[in-house]
Amino acid sequence: MKTLPSQLDDIEELFDHADEDGDDQIGVTEFRGLMRVLDRQMRDEVASVRFIEIDTNRDGRIGFGEFRTWWLGA
Repeated sequence: MKTLPSQLDDIEELFDHADEDGDDQIGVTEFRGLMRVLDRQMRDEVASVRFIEIDTNRDGRIGFGEFRTWWLGA
């Protein structure tokens, strides 16, 4: 499935919203905050496990590429 430019804009906007400190990376605390906004019932422990799954390069941060891949389910 091809991603439309507007979808990429939406994904980038969501990423930027989560990136509270503006370092172009999402830390685990920022990710937990995003998950609380998207799913009010998600517990921090579940969000932390998701974070580890998304952080494919294992640097302890989620970059936009990792986030986009996860969000699109690729």
